[in-house]
Amino acid sequence: MPVASVQPYAGLETRQLCEFTAEPKALASEITGNHPMPGADRLLRLAGAPGLGMTVDPDTIARYLVDVEIRAKSKTLYRTPQPPRCD
Repeated sequence: MPVASVQPYAGLETRQLCEFTAEPKALASEITGNHPMPGADRLLRLAGAPGLGMTVDPDTIARYLVDVEIRAKSKTLYRTPQPPRCD
């Protein structure tokens, strides 16, 4: 189970059971930081940051970006947006 599997539990103080991946997948580790990990008591404490508190590395995501264009009747319906820069 990825870290996102804990999202439904993030606002519930009384729940202490959730399946959780012991080690993040290689790709998840590469594109994100601040991975929540269980403490010595085996409980997972999420950061106070938005979402699950993880940071995203846009430069790494950009390496996996594939340009896509969807067209119908000579009209572009979708084009891959440029990734945001965090300079």
